[in-house]
Amino acid sequence: MKEGKTEIALKKFGEVLSRCDSTHELYPRALYFYARTLQDGDSAFSIYRKVYQKFPDSEVADDALFRIAQYFFIKGEYDSALNKVKKLFQEYPETNCYTPAINLFKLCARTQYFYGIQMGAFRNENYAKEFCKELRKRGFDAWILKSNFYKVIIGKFKTYEDAKNFKEEHSLKGIIVKIK
Repeated sequence: MKEGKTEIALKKFGEVLSRCDSTHELYPRALYFYARTLQDGDSAFSIYRKVYQKFPDSEVADDALFRIAQYFFIKGEYDSALNKVKKLFQEYPETNCYTPAINLFKLCARTQYFYGIQMGAFRNENYAKEFCKELRKRGFDAWILKSNFYKVIIGKFKTYEDAKNFKEEHSLKGIIVKIK
């Protein structure tokens, strides 16, 4: 795995898992490292959750919980990521993930919310996608926020002022919204 040979590592960890049952002392570690070799984040997340929940006293449980927090952060679920980091510090005060967890905590705290310029809201997803495409053709960073409606948003601005300045600079008629 350290050599970057993930296919071989995946196969080897799979072999270990097939040879020992879940009561074997190597099982949680093999399961954790098996997840680390996966390319699919959702599948890895499921395995990390299993390691953390079923083997909370294993030497890799804290690492699994940290990976769960990272997964939530990558998905943009900052509150969930923050909660998992807090849980990591509460349950595993001696974690070897302390420094990266502190960094993730700081990132989560900074990214609790941002601002965007809402250009439209649609009940029909296809209309929202078409409008989003038009805005991208015009050079804007447009994306869709799904809620009760499909909201077409331009940008992800750190401050209200940044969004306001961008809106004025480009003569946009949208409204500035705070997005969590």
